[in-house]
Amino acid sequence: MTAHMGPIPLPDGGTLTADDRARIQAEHAVSAAVRFRQQWGQRCLSLSGPPERLAAAKKLAEELIRKNGTEGGRITESNNGGNQSKEVQALRQQLGRIEGQMQVFNTQMQWVSSTLATATNAATTANQMATQAAAVAAQASALSKQAMEIVITDKKRKKATREQLQSESESDSASSPSKPQREGDEAQGEASGQEAKEQEKGDAEAAAVEKMVEPVVREVKLEEEKKEAAKESEDEEAGEPSEPTILPPNMQENVANAAGPIELVLHDCGEVVRGAFLCQAVLGAVLSDEKSLKELWSLRGAAGTKPCCLCQNVVGHMSREDVASHEWLVHYSCTNRTRFAKHTSASFQAMRDRLALVAAAGSKKELNALGQCFGLQYNDLGVLWHPTLKDQVCPVSQTMYDWMHVLVASGGVAQYEVNEFAKAVQQLGIPLSTLDQFSRTVILPWGRKNIPRDFFQERINPENDSHVRAFATEVMVALPILALFIETVLEPNSLLPEHCTSLKLMAEIIDILTKMDGAVHLATQLRDAVDKHGILFDKLYPGCVKPKAHWKFHIPEQIQSFGVNMSCFSPERKHRAIKAIASHVFNDAISGSVCLRIGYDTIQHFAENDNCCRAMHLEGPVREVEDGAKMLNFWSNEVSSVSLAKKIKTPVGVVAKGDLVLALDERMALLSDKHGSLVKEWSKVDAGLVEAFFYDHPDLRGENLRQKLEQTVMDWKTKTTRMEFNQESTYMDEVDLKKKYESRPELLAAILENAHRFFCPVKKVIAPNSMPSAFVTPEGDAVIPEPNVWEKQAPKLGAFDRPIRLALPCVGIDGCGEAFSKLGVPYIGAHVMDIEDRYRDHLCNHLPKGSFLLLGDAGDVVNLDLADLRRPIEMLCSGPPCPPWAGNGCRGGLAGDPRAQVFVGVMRQMLALISANELNAVVLENVRGILHVQEGQTQSFMSQLLSFLQEHVSDFNWGVCVLQASDYSLGQSRCRVFLRGLRATIGDLPDPLPPFGKKHLKEFLATNLPPVDTKALTKTMQQNLRDAENDIKEMLKNKEVGLEDILVFPLDRASGKTYQRRYSTNICPTLTCTNRYLFVASMDLAKPPEKRKFWRFLHPSERMVLQGFSKDTLAGKSDSLRVEASGNAYPVPLLMAVLHPILQKLKGAKFSAGGNVDDERVTTLLNKFEAYMESCANHTSNVKGPKNPKGPKKRPAAGPKGPLKAMKMKVKKGSANTMKVKKGNAKAMKGKKGHEKAVRSMKAAKTAQKLAYRFMSSSSS
Repeated sequence: MTAHMGPIPLPDGGTLTADDRARIQAEHAVSAAVRFRQQWGQRCLSLSGPPERLAAAKKLAEELIRKNGTEGGRITESNNGGNQSKEVQALRQQLGRIEGQMQVFNTQMQWVSSTLATATNAATTANQMATQAAAVAAQASALSKQAMEIVITDKKRKKATREQLQSESESDSASSPSKPQREGDEAQGEASGQEAKEQEKGDAEAAAVEKMVEPVVREVKLEEEKKEAAKESEDEEAGEPSEPTILPPNMQENVANAAGPIELVLHDCGEVVRGAFLCQAVLGAVLSDEKSLKELWSLRGAAGTKPCCLCQNVVGHMSREDVASHEWLVHYSCTNRTRFAKHTSASFQAMRDRLALVAAAGSKKELNALGQCFGLQYNDLGVLWHPTLKDQVCPVSQTMYDWMHVLVASGGVAQYEVNEFAKAVQQLGIPLSTLDQFSRTVILPWGRKNIPRDFFQERINPENDSHVRAFATEVMVALPILALFIETVLEPNSLLPEHCTSLKLMAEIIDILTKMDGAVHLATQLRDAVDKHGILFDKLYPGCVKPKAHWKFHIPEQIQSFGVNMSCFSPERKHRAIKAIASHVFNDAISGSVCLRIGYDTIQHFAENDNCCRAMHLEGPVREVEDGAKMLNFWSNEVSSVSLAKKIKTPVGVVAKGDLVLALDERMALLSDKHGSLVKEWSKVDAGLVEAFFYDHPDLRGENLRQKLEQTVMDWKTKTTRMEFNQESTYMDEVDLKKKYESRPELLAAILENAHRFFCPVKKVIAPNSMPSAFVTPEGDAVIPEPNVWEKQAPKLGAFDRPIRLALPCVGIDGCGEAFSKLGVPYIGAHVMDIEDRYRDHLCNHLPKGSFLLLGDAGDVVNLDLADLRRPIEMLCSGPPCPPWAGNGCRGGLAGDPRAQVFVGVMRQMLALISANELNAVVLENVRGILHVQEGQTQSFMSQLLSFLQEHVSDFNWGVCVLQASDYSLGQSRCRVFLRGLRATIGDLPDPLPPFGKKHLKEFLATNLPPVDTKALTKTMQQNLRDAENDIKEMLKNKEVGLEDILVFPLDRASGKTYQRRYSTNICPTLTCTNRYLFVASMDLAKPPEKRKFWRFLHPSERMVLQGFSKDTLAGKSDSLRVEASGNAYPVPLLMAVLHPILQKLKGAKFSAGGNVDDERVTTLLNKFEAYMESCANHTSNVKGPKNPKGPKKRPAAGPKGPLKAMKMKVKKGSANTMKVKKGNAKAMKGKKGHEKAVRSMKAAKTAQKLAYRFMSSSSS
């Protein structure tokens, strides 16, 4: 085992010779070295070896150092050449003034050339400035030559001094016969030269002068730096011990013992899943302070000419009077946000590319001037110019100013506000001690600590235009205290009205920002407060306006744009942990050590804290109340347990016992004090009604109170709404109600409000203003054509003597029922199931009377008890989830995707009903991929099913057909596979109806929809639309499309990506629940967008018509729901073509209820089927190979990105899946290679979490 001791400071200096180090190594097996430590500012001793011998080795090393003496050690300063001559200092000052003048002239010339090029006097002004700049440049050139001569002379003098020291050292060593003494003297000579070079290197002012002179001086310095680096490497090779990485003891043990695949231990899970997990992300926003943004984006910074990287025309580095009269440029103190010319991604990239071209040309002067104009510092190693990163990053769209640093941190706007306001109060004759006394009377919530007792007396800065000396959290507490002081002291006496308004606006801004993500919904209010505060702040405290005052104008729009409110409070709190580690690490392994320790602590926090990801939870000691559920039975029977704590964590902060919580309704708050949660529940009904009821029945308590309240509200609702129900009691038609009560608007409003609130939904009419802005026409509602009359497409079937009783698992929006209605066949949904609950209103209105509907958890096909089927059932029609076999799904099949179990569950229903001699016909629909042979299989999944059915279910005739939607009068390319079955006693299985014919896409598109509003699109979509327009122009040029054609393409996909943008001509691609951004484009690109026939998204109603449904299907629901429903639905004409011949056979057949589904025959068939399915899944796994603990097998992806990882999950009925991945085997090593290994290992480690899976039907696949 090797231990390390040191660094041990040596105040008097000293050194160890090579013989000294060899002696220590021989006697104690310990490596020792003395080296100058930059962190300590002096020479230090370091030892490395067996722990039990370090003390003795240290003692011997100190004796040898004292023996050598300080004269034999290395000197810390060079008395020769340490100071610059007076001539250099004077010259440096002159050069600084000249450089400032040159920068001013260069900036003015840039403004003239860029903004006043068209003015008549631009040429005269530019010539004058050029003459002045040439004179200044000539003066600077002469001074530079003088500086070069002085510096070269100084260099020669230093070199002569070093040679003299070296010659003296050699003469001393020649006179001494001792070898150790000779080596010590050599070391002393080396040390003298070394320290002189270190002093030279540390002189920053001399380096600044040398940077301005000729390349000869830079070459001399470069040569000396190389020699210095060689000296340091020789010293390290002489025996410098490597310092170990600092890790906690328990982590050292884990790193030493870790081996094998990555495995993460998960808690509260019953099943274990191992494997590798791949996470992909894109850069959304960079939240940081000004310093980090400057380094990341290569900016010139707040003190530069361009202090804001988001605005083109905001300048600084000069007085506001210099640009006050300019028509385009504005100073950063400007409070009119309409004058800010915002950068776009294109404009910023143009600046970046321009700098790269100038840098390639080699003109450093032009590069510096142009960079100052742009506010950028060219860095070929920066992310903006990185060959692979430059197209992935854009400061304009990815920068988020941190409101903590901008407002409340050191130098923030709020700090200036508090300081100047306190001084204004002091000028009224109110001492600062009064403010401190007032602050001590304020009781703050538990989560907020009060400011120090003498905060205002000690922290207020008396200097002009200065900010308070305080932490960010202290400023956030001081603001509401001062706002309360304003309301109680200043405003009643009409003192400092403008100062008070300004500070209250700042308090309002901070109050909105501290609402976490709630600030997103208050972005407009925040923007108004920022604008008003900016005007007052600039008027009252003009000397306190800094670039941060401008940055705060961007904060509201950034919060609204990114949809999240973030700050640096949490990252700043981690500084203490990082500094605690860094203060004890002095070698190159600091990056690895910090990453490992912080990563380890984070994983431990997630593993040990169950509440870390919960938005609301109890904190501190939590006590469970015995019989607490029984005590609350009068309120709800669903209460399972009651826990108590003194604190609760909420999304807006910590609420503790004793805190006051503001209620929105005063009356309801008073009632809540008396009647508790019962009021909160019934307050949704009507506040006035509940209040009147409680005052009329003060004697009621407990269950009697609840029953009486329920009866009173029910009577009131019944009296108001029941008479307006239709015959089926399903909905009220808003149009009919408006006609009926046109003369009684108050009663109409009450009926609509009460019916919507208590009983059933009112069938709404979509108003133009309720539709998305992209789909509203100037004239009113969109006119969606419906070119097909499906009742005329298929031959008439005639009258049926009975309704067909259907089982509809995975019903979706009931495409099967739609096909039955178009064919004119009566039916009843005997057993309708779907796990999707959002279509309930549509299904209740659409399904015939007498149908039995199970939705949500009750509609889970996988967990259905067959004994619960509502029988008899004559026909089963279903479309189980398709992702296990779909091209844009995971294509995991039966073994790799748990959603395939839904298909198996539907098959179980079908086999049970067939074995019970009840079912007469079956139709199952899915994608064409179900016919493909997947990896590890010898047959497709459909072939496996068909083989089993033909062998074990011979009572039926079975067949498979493939139909294309475009052949059946739909303008959509959608291929579907149908598994059909008919009882053999009824007859042979008939073929589907022949195609209905083809229709052009334009027959399905509305012509009165406006073009898309490009400003409402995301930046990526705007770019994709421009790229698509260029592609279409190229296609027109190559005559790949004609002027009458229509193209449809996904706007959320780009060329060259994994999922590429593909164009469909005169036909719509397959509608799915994911391609919601399908864009329709006509070829009249010569016209502006607003004049083009089609330049918009595909309307949700058009999607419905393209699937064969009515355009009013799910009318009134959200667009996203309609898009998802249309993508998952059956194409109605395909189902009509399949069902028509089968229904023709069933028309003359007899039907009766079958036997028990629990008898031996049914059980035997189901057992055979389950065993067959299991063998198919196992066969697939065996062919693929043994289970890979690092992850599943890869499959080819659809693009150049390479294979995508598909995670296999073992499905267990009734339980959640779990995964665990072993903690990463991360060990920090010295240098960059070790750091990269540590980062990769930490990324691979996963935190403890539970993974639950819920089966989805075709309606939400």
